[in-house]
Amino acid sequence: MKKQKQKCKCDKCNCQFNPDGTTNVRFTPESFMRVVGLDFYHYGNNDKWWLHSWGNVYPIHKHIYGDENFSYEDYLGKNDWIDYNYGVMFGWNITKKFGIFTEYEKSKCWDKDLMCLKDGLNWQL
Repeated sequence: MKKQKQKCKCDKCNCQFNPDGTTNVRFTPESFMRVVGLDFYHYGNNDKWWLHSWGNVYPIHKHIYGDENFSYEDYLGKNDWIDYNYGVMFGWNITKKFGIFTEYEKSKCWDKDLMCLKDGLNWQL
């Protein structure tokens, strides 16, 4: 019995794919990207608190090898889209071995907007 092709789950295209087709791909698509970025670190009050912020831009993408049918460059028809990532992290050392932190990060990669907000505990063993 021949398997039915399934519809793509993305909302931008109406393509179909064979769920077993990816097992025949010999190489995964590999891409080359250039990055331009900045980082800023600050430690204050005798290392009681710290701040880290960053920003990165990925302006150039180039498919290197692998099946181009599975590359984002082939999907868009161009290799000059812009991805980015930026964020800020703040931490407070309550004692020498214990601290807390919070982090916010925003990214846009392959036309997907991602946002992440974290907080947590730091415990040095």
